[in-house]
Amino acid sequence: MFMKRVLQYYSGKEASFKTKPGNGPWKLLVNTFLLTSMIIVPAFLKSAEENVPVKLGKYQHTVTKPEIIIQLYQMLKDVHEILTASNIEYWIHFGTLMGAVRHKGIIPWDDDLDLCIWEHQEDKLISLGSLFKKLGYDLKRERWPGHLKVYKSATTFPYADIFVMGLNDSKVEFTSELCRKTWPTAYFSLEELYPLKNYKFGLFDVVGPAKPHPVLTRRYKASWFKKGIINSGHAGIKRKNITITLTDKERIPAQPLGPLEDRCAALKASNLSR
Repeated sequence: MFMKRVLQYYSGKEASFKTKPGNGPWKLLVNTFLLTSMIIVPAFLKSAEENVPVKLGKYQHTVTKPEIIIQLYQMLKDVHEILTASNIEYWIHFGTLMGAVRHKGIIPWDDDLDLCIWEHQEDKLISLGSLFKKLGYDLKRERWPGHLKVYKSATTFPYADIFVMGLNDSKVEFTSELCRKTWPTAYFSLEELYPLKNYKFGLFDVVGPAKPHPVLTRRYKASWFKKGIINSGHAGIKRKNITITLTDKERIPAQPLGPLEDRCAALKASNLSR
């Protein structure tokens, strides 16, 4: 009824209104509606352009853009190769670990990477800043909540979070107090962590904990393997939080998986060894 009156008003059939043309609440209501549409609709279309609607099983979702996904795969491959060649022990955590276990790659709606290193190797990692630079990355420390980040140079997104871990009795936990307060359940026991093992992650392997299921259940509750939660992510794009039941199609890793470059092979082994 309202839209009918709007069309009547702007088609010149003002006689259908009880008030005179140009006066009364109808003109105010119609103009308010049109002004709101001019603001909301373009914003919606812009949001649609920044996200990629993809059919995943029986659900229609917004997943991370392919150009971001390929950057994340390349970044993790590069970081893995630098740390491995430099004898820095690392393992994946948070959504990256969940992706390795549940999807064999990046979760289709994830948009960052999460890794951990030991506290005693933090300085060694920082000393490799020039090597990251040669590959087009910046290695920086975040003041909040106190971890390291690898960015693609001249950008702040996408990125890899590198958390520094220490041993407290038999618990492997964040050395940053802010990290511990922010993610109080995101720790490992030594039995859960060791021995580290390889996980298939798209077209390459990464390193993770020996027993991921109790770690992920403690962090994300028991439903994490069957349910997926799609949220706003880390790019500043607002998405409505949705919980979905995962089908086989939704367990496929984020695409595209490649092609990926062997960028670290271009660096001399002597430069990677410290």
